[in-house]
Amino acid sequence: MLSDLPPEITVQFDLDVNGILKVTARDRISNQQESISVEASHTRMSEAEILAARDWANQEAEPAEVDVLPEDTAVLLRRADALLAGELDDGNRQKLSDLVMNIHTAQKDGDSTDLDELVETLEDMLFDLDLE
Repeated sequence: MLSDLPPEITVQFDLDVNGILKVTARDRISNQQESISVEASHTRMSEAEILAARDWANQEAEPAEVDVLPEDTAVLLRRADALLAGELDDGNRQKLSDLVMNIHTAQKDGDSTDLDELVETLEDMLFDLDLE
């Protein structure tokens, strides 16, 4: 059922020479798309308005979450799962299993730096296992 899947949203920002910003968001699963255009204003905000807007934005902001893995990382994880389901010696099976678990933990925790390093390690390990 599609409603059980997490959203996979791509957002595109286009700024033209007239200062018009067009933002388009598309859900890759349902293919629904929404757009909005924001035109440049010739009036300036006062310093008090800028500070009030900044305070409001800081209160409303939520930390970014790493919910959806990039496609190349998802492909690597599927390759790892296939190897884990196949014939691996116990040492490699444990290392690969731990690595996959650490990647999912880093994703859940939103630790993009650790996630990048773990994915690079997974790439190297899969390459080495494919050579065997």
